[in-house]
Amino acid sequence: MHDDHDQALAVTVAVLLLTGTVRILACWIGPLATFAVTAGPVVTASAAPGLTRRLTASRTVRQLLRSLPGA
Repeated sequence: MHDDHDQALAVTVAVLLLTGTVRILACWIGPLATFAVTAGPVVTASAAPGLTRRLTASRTVRQLLRSLPGA
């Protein structure tokens, strides 16, 4: 019961901080730049695992092809 309350409080504080930050940034740098600043890390975090896997796979294939005899 106590953990649920702590988690709800943490989510509430995080949402308030994010909302306040977005509103302040919108006043300082404009709405489009604010969207780019706030959406950039979210998109990067969601794309990073797939991009990392793709880069690792392509590097592994290149190393394998180099190690083959006659290549």
